[in-house]
Amino acid sequence: MSKKPFFLSIILFTIFLFLKGNLLAEETVKITLLYTNDIHGRMYPYENSIIAPETEKIGGFEYLSTLVHKEKQENPGRVILFDGGDIAQGTLYSNLTYGISMIDLMNKTGYDFSVIGNHDFDWGKEKLGHMISKAHFTFLSSNLVTKEQGEFIAGTRPYALKNIEDIRIGIIGLACTDTTVFGPESNISNYYIFSGEETLKFYIPILKEIHKADLIIVLSHLGYEEDVKLVSKVPGIDIIIGAHTHKVIEKPVLKDKTIIVQAGNYLAYLGKLEIEIDKSTKKIINHKGELITILNSQIEPDKEVKYILDKYREKYEAFGDTIIGETSTVLTKIPYKECTLGNLIADSIKITAGVDIGLINSGGLRDNIPVGPVTMEKIYRVYPFENMLISLDLSGKDIMEIIEQSFSGFHAILQVSGLKVKYDSSKPKNQRVIEIMVNNKPLDPKKIYRVATADFLALGGDGYNGFKKGKNLQNVMLIRDAIIKYFQEHSPVSGKIEGRLENSGKEK
Repeated sequence: MSKKPFFLSIILFTIFLFLKGNLLAEETVKITLLYTNDIHGRMYPYENSIIAPETEKIGGFEYLSTLVHKEKQENPGRVILFDGGDIAQGTLYSNLTYGISMIDLMNKTGYDFSVIGNHDFDWGKEKLGHMISKAHFTFLSSNLVTKEQGEFIAGTRPYALKNIEDIRIGIIGLACTDTTVFGPESNISNYYIFSGEETLKFYIPILKEIHKADLIIVLSHLGYEEDVKLVSKVPGIDIIIGAHTHKVIEKPVLKDKTIIVQAGNYLAYLGKLEIEIDKSTKKIINHKGELITILNSQIEPDKEVKYILDKYREKYEAFGDTIIGETSTVLTKIPYKECTLGNLIADSIKITAGVDIGLINSGGLRDNIPVGPVTMEKIYRVYPFENMLISLDLSGKDIMEIIEQSFSGFHAILQVSGLKVKYDSSKPKNQRVIEIMVNNKPLDPKKIYRVATADFLALGGDGYNGFKKGKNLQNVMLIRDAIIKYFQEHSPVSGKIEGRLENSGKEK
């Protein structure tokens, strides 16, 4: 009996399997979505012992760019790079260029889309407009409209469309809707702010019915909790790429049929979401995702991006390396209890303004200060905002209201100087403060005290409307300059926990 028919059948079966595999492969398309968020001007690599070993550095655009281009080479024409907003505000090298250095780097890295974050407004409308005008990628913002002309932010679009093979992708940008977290220069009162729910219910039908979008991606700066709420309120969202809450989502979260992702902050990670779409149904049939730690020792830097970074470092390094003082202890920020950095900065504004009490929001303190010389660059990383130091008169009753709100859990607490507060975090909201001492005397509800704080808080930022009752407001100087002055006059400083905020309840 001849063996030829047997071998021929094996060959034909192998060819059949090969062709079947190719046909199946052609029936789907695999798309890679890369994303970052809340970079806050972190252009250069930095140390973070929580994420990487002490000898290692993470982040940096020269390393991000290498990762992005690797993904684009492996899946040509099927990769989209997003950023979730809050791009620029946060470091000396970004702040001194009003974000243009960040735009240069994002252009070179090959970003496709970004949404407007609340801190992207920090330098005002004109500076934001200049950033947008220099971008080679598209800024999205669908829910902010000027009251005067009824227009979107100049240079932005409410949505965009992206075609990858036979798949039409609609992308909608949602800016932050919490007006309490916009800085004074944002002039956010000049805009109509529409909720994410009403905005998406308006635009998703337009994208699906008029533009025939197969897939809806929401690029959101609302925050994770708000993103989750959207899923239950708005049908038709396939993917939410989030930001604002700096949440590290290591694996994609699936809520109903919506995929939610977010990549922490400060360019520690590059988010990667791979989706497989059935070409006939135009539906996602598989997905997987991860956060890639931008660990410098494992990545070859992009030389062209490094050239841009070196250019900015050469221009601003001398100023950034200026030593303004030193600390003999680590100065640490902690959002929900007394901390050494908070005490020092509250002291600095109280002493500089020459007042009874200093109050500063923990959310404004952005980095720790290690032992040793304190440079201008470190101060910018700790307090990057252009907030003015304001002194104002507040009654004891108003101060009680403000301090009570500080422990409500809505935002990070206020750090204090001139006060000692006893509270119980286990009690109901608005009933947590037990005792307030002002310079070792009980707070008098009827007495008027002179208080130093940031203009952000004085205008009701973070929802502290009690500050808006203040009278006789006076500008003193930039808060950052007050911090610098304190280091210059008191170095070497040392951080101490002094029982200014004493919690008799369960610690968070």
